[in-house]
Amino acid sequence: SERAKAACIMLEKHLERSNKPSALVMMNLARIRAGEDMGEPSNKPAPGSWLYEKQASDKAKEEGKKDGERGFDRRKDDRRDDR
Repeated sequence: SERAKAACIMLEKHLERSNKPSALVMMNLARIRAGEDMGEPSNKPAPGSWLYEKQASDKAKEEGKKDGERGFDRRKDDRRDDR
């Protein structure tokens, strides 16, 4: 049903922001079983959560692109001997 699909989407949004998804499910198990609306997540992604890691990865990639645009060459800063 549409209501079940909407509940799954909301649950997914909560889980991707949680650094303890198992605990989140256990704490809200009664709500999930009853089919109650969990509502939109109101907090930002917790450190260690899937969404937090994805945003950090995207940010690192974006910074890498910026470095590349400036002609940044990581190899010239390499201090190892090439023996």
